[in-house]
Amino acid sequence: MKSIALLVGSIVFFTLILSTGCGSNYGAPDGSTITINPTSYSLLNISATSTTSTIPVIVTVRNKNGVPIPGVVIFISVPTIFLINGFGPVGFIDQNGNAVTGTQFMAQTDDNGVYSFRFQYVSGGGANYFGDMVVSSNSAYTTMRFTITP
Repeated sequence: MKSIALLVGSIVFFTLILSTGCGSNYGAPDGSTITINPTSYSLLNISATSTTSTIPVIVTVRNKNGVPIPGVVIFISVPTIFLINGFGPVGFIDQNGNAVTGTQFMAQTDDNGVYSFRFQYVSGGGANYFGDMVVSSNSAYTTMRFTITP
């Protein structure tokens, strides 16, 4: 009898843990919106020398009533063509100042429903590329157009 009670208790415990997502990590609920600031970024290359720079990006997730949602897991990505064309190091600097390698990463909104980071890009030296940064969580998503032209 004790082993049955222990088994049932264990099942209930693990079901609760799994259903809560092990904390406040969850995707945006249906009807949510994601905003990104800036909504676009364009730069005209005038330098013959390649330069690596960063721009600040702020993402906010709000529920269907417009209230910011804390603890939402978001996915941030840029087209891999940015790297294929040799205009790296394109990448991200997370809100803790750590470099994130690759063209995508996962993050979580803070207590105010916001996630801030820096986008790293290369300009000058003939760099010429464009594409959309995508931020998504479940069915909610938004984009930021990024353009570097010679």
